[in-house]
Amino acid sequence: MALTTMQRNLVAAAFIGAACAFAGSGFAQEVGAILDDRDADAADAGALQAEARLFENIRQGIALSIAQCELTTTCKPTVNREELRRILGKLESRLDTLTNRHSKSGDAALEPVMLAYVGTRDGYNEFLTKLETILPPESDDVGTDVLEDAANLPPEFAIFADADTDLTDDLDEAAAEPTPQP
Repeated sequence: MALTTMQRNLVAAAFIGAACAFAGSGFAQEVGAILDDRDADAADAGALQAEARLFENIRQGIALSIAQCELTTTCKPTVNREELRRILGKLESRLDTLTNRHSKSGDAALEPVMLAYVGTRDGYNEFLTKLETILPPESDDVGTDVLEDAANLPPEFAIFADADTDLTDDLDEAAAEPTPQP
């Protein structure tokens, strides 16, 4: 699917904004991955702020995917409800830990970090609401369905479609057989 000029501009703006935010952060410790809970408990405010930025950058990518799917009916977002719930769980856990840590220490450097996590968490909550309008209630499909695409495979990959058909036939036969009574 070709992107429109507006979509290309949105993508470019998001990447430029993320790069500027990352480059201008001023923190000596930049986080390249989500911290595990043990490391986050011991991390200083700078490392936690960098992690909050990473969550925000991920959120921006998801926002682009959802925005694209709002423009067309044939698009499936690159994230599903369960993935969003896991991210929200991590953010909630981090906020709980930071709240407890702040109440015990009174460290004012944690306040902007907590605000960053709250804002990011709220953005992810909005995505859950938007997914309700994009995805059917019973579906959490992400991307294209591999089995749907099996029919469109080149001839040299037909063996995979045959294997899928054989497996489906075996399952149908097993379901049709009466179960032995004890």
